[in-house]
Amino acid sequence: MKPPAFDYLRAETVGDVLEGLAQEGGNARVLAGGQSLMAMLNMRLAKPKLLIDIMRLKELRKIEQQQDTVVIGAGVRQADLLAWPDLAEALPLVALALPWVGHMQTRSRGTICGSLAHADPSAEMPLTLVALGGEVFLRSVKRRRRVAAKEFFAGTMLTARADDELIEGISLPIVRDGRFAFREVARRHGDFAIVACAAMRTSAGVRLAVGGVADRCARRRSRHRALPPRPRAHDRPRTDRRGAAMTRLKADARHSIRFTLNDKPVEAEAEPRMLLSDYLRHQLGATGTHVGCEHGVCGACTIVVDGMLTRSCLTLAAQVEGCDIKTVEGLAPSADRLCVLQRAFRRNHALQCGFCTAGILMSLDHFLSRNPAPTEAEIRDLLSGHLCRCTGYTPIIQAALEAAAQLASATEETSDA
Repeated sequence: MKPPAFDYLRAETVGDVLEGLAQEGGNARVLAGGQSLMAMLNMRLAKPKLLIDIMRLKELRKIEQQQDTVVIGAGVRQADLLAWPDLAEALPLVALALPWVGHMQTRSRGTICGSLAHADPSAEMPLTLVALGGEVFLRSVKRRRRVAAKEFFAGTMLTARADDELIEGISLPIVRDGRFAFREVARRHGDFAIVACAAMRTSAGVRLAVGGVADRCARRRSRHRALPPRPRAHDRPRTDRRGAAMTRLKADARHSIRFTLNDKPVEAEAEPRMLLSDYLRHQLGATGTHVGCEHGVCGACTIVVDGMLTRSCLTLAAQVEGCDIKTVEGLAPSADRLCVLQRAFRRNHALQCGFCTAGILMSLDHFLSRNPAPTEAEIRDLLSGHLCRCTGYTPIIQAALEAAAQLASATEETSDA
């Protein structure tokens, strides 16, 4: 469950990406959030020669409302769109579907366009794109083109994107007179859909899209008059800046990687293919981060990178150059004193075998810092992103609620003082 060898390029401009794709074609893969691609690399289902990382390209992380469409860049994370203040009003169908995409821990890094590029027929984002009749923006060194959603998906994990093309973004129409519904049947929330349906009703009629039942999403429309034509959003600004000094890390060499770990600067060497989980454990000795499934499902390796919950088994060590990382070793305020959450785990016997505990603690610590008064339902939803091998979720929930109450009480006492 380790990636094959590949060269790694952290793109500094869109031109870097296009040049890399032009040079390597089908031997290159674009890494955005990595929540699907990294799992495929770990299982050796994908074996690229070059991996092009676009995660830090700010120009691709924009959400723009343009006339009657919303344009979403290739780097926009699912959590970013879910937190967009205008989402429910501008794209109500997407607002209904997004909470079903994976779990909070994977939505924090997974991207909208990455899900579309993966083209899983059970995935929620391809379904909403097809239901709304959106478009995909494709770009290469030679050309830019727009492809309708129904033409973009060609089959299971197959799309109309050419080997030298980047999915630069998508556009989704704003339907102002519609009513929307989304339903999904899965073994549990966040799992792959067995079947999912997206429905839209407007004055023009009813449109229904279904996913999970064929090699691509299917869309049907009632025999009413056609939907009125909508204006086409203009192309995204042309920024054909070529990366004159691209830094390509060679597969057969070890490269120095520096970042901050639990408020301390660290540095070690790694090959481009080394996972962050292995780097932490074997290069830095931070063994509190555990390794389980190595395809992003169990959650044992969950850490926080630049304020985002992160599956370290789905992240390359090379990706975190210059980042701020927090692991379970950084939770306790001192060597002889546990934090509030850790003490609550001990009192409620929520540790059990302890294998999954580090990842769960990191998720809960991150969540409680942003949601000081959570409900039990919210904590259960968060924990759906973790697999407890002892199946002892009840004491974990009790510990989380107790810690939340103690943290809230401490905050009130500080405010009163």
